[in-house]
Amino acid sequence: ERVKKASSVNFYLSLFTGVIFILISVPFMPQILQVLGVGVETAGPTRDYVLAYTFGAPFIIANFNLGQTVRGEGASKESLIGMIISVAVNMILDPVFIFVFGWGIKGAAWATVIGQVVSGVLVIVYFWKFRNMYLTGAMLKPKMPYLKAIISLGLASCINQIAMAIVQIVLNNILRHYG
Repeated sequence: ERVKKASSVNFYLSLFTGVIFILISVPFMPQILQVLGVGVETAGPTRDYVLAYTFGAPFIIANFNLGQTVRGEGASKESLIGMIISVAVNMILDPVFIFVFGWGIKGAAWATVIGQVVSGVLVIVYFWKFRNMYLTGAMLKPKMPYLKAIISLGLASCINQIAMAIVQIVLNNILRHYG
């Protein structure tokens, strides 16, 4: 029962984090693109891609965290299947969105987001069907012990991801400056 509640808190917290990410990122998109080292000639397509991906953030974050939860339960095969389905949906939708609809780079971003959403839905179905775990409104209120456990488990990975992002941003800016 504790695992179910912690997993539900993790799911809702992921969605909440994604929404906060949207609310912070969208108004400051020009500044974010500048920090990322985007040049004048690539600013438009980069903005299109990053905006589409940003609006998918709640689903992308939730899908990632739910996939880790499935893997943590020892169901690595099921987690892998979810990732493969996400990639397959992305590969199918990429040419449709890019060439048929003429969306260009924005289409590639939306194909990625939709692939993540499909994978996330499959992970939720996995929890309902095989783990008898349901997400309820009562689970929206996170309890401190669950938050502490989630933060203690995810903090090291979060710091690692932030450090890698900083390195990538610095390298992008160096390459943009020096060619």
